[in-house]
Amino acid sequence: MNDKMKPLSEVVEELQKRGYTENFIFVDNTLRTEDEDGGYKPGEITIEREYRFEGMSDPEDSSILYAVTTRDDKQGVIVNSYGPDANLELNEFLKNCNQTKNGDDD
Repeated sequence: MNDKMKPLSEVVEELQKRGYTENFIFVDNTLRTEDEDGGYKPGEITIEREYRFEGMSDPEDSSILYAVTTRDDKQGVIVNSYGPDANLELNEFLKNCNQTKNGDDD
């Protein structure tokens, strides 16, 4: 996938076509979908890809999109800001997740 200069919404749409259909949220130091009671801890998640976006009109409007896979093969995305608006707890959580290298195979 050529994600250079594409808006976040287009990258999410392309990832959904590739099977990343879950929209994860960060609650109580776990990642979960809105319809789940339980959640996933860092050791149960692999970050497959990261995409950085910067707002054209406001440099503080910046975010990172993470494409993730869970231990039970659910694939989805979660978004966090970076810079002063970042969720620091989510940042720390994601640092402790397994990671694969971002490849240039898309």
